Amino acid sequence: MPGSRDSISSILEKFKAKGFNGDDVVALMGTHSVAVQVNDDPAQAGKSLDSTPSIYDLKFYQETLDGTAPYSLQSDKGLANNTETKQIWKEFADGDTSKWNTAFTDAWNRFAVIGNDVDSLQDCSSTIPSGASERRLAKRLGGSAAARAFARRLYDS
Repeated sequence: MPGSRDSISSILEKFKAKGFNGDDVVALMGTHSVAVQVNDDPAQAGKSLDSTPSIYDLKFYQETLDGTAPYSLQSDKGLANNTETKQIWKEFADGDTSKWNTAFTDAWNRFAVIGNDVDSLQDCSSTIPSGASERRLAKRLGGSAAARAFARRLYDS
């Protein structure tokens, strides 16, 4: 995983090497909506990255762009202003929830299966409504009864 102080070009290159484009990277940053920083600045450990850290919403994008977030990672500020990523960042900041939901789900489904050490990521699954992950996976697999059963088994294990 790229670090919060890596250059934007380095971050984008690392993701591109795994098959992601700039829009995917920005969509994945939406997880920061329910995140707090721990290691970036130990003196400010525990500061959230937006004003609603217990709600999965798009305020993170707007507050990072405006500079009003309780804490912003250098990488997030850079992505918000990078020529390759600033347009999609602005669309999410403007509250295009439908576009973000689609972009995030697509990017996350790919991110989750490419060999990332998910144990190194912050667990924010408690913010996702019960069964939502199962339903998304089943839908992506075609929505059949077999797909729903497979998703249920996967998430129950």
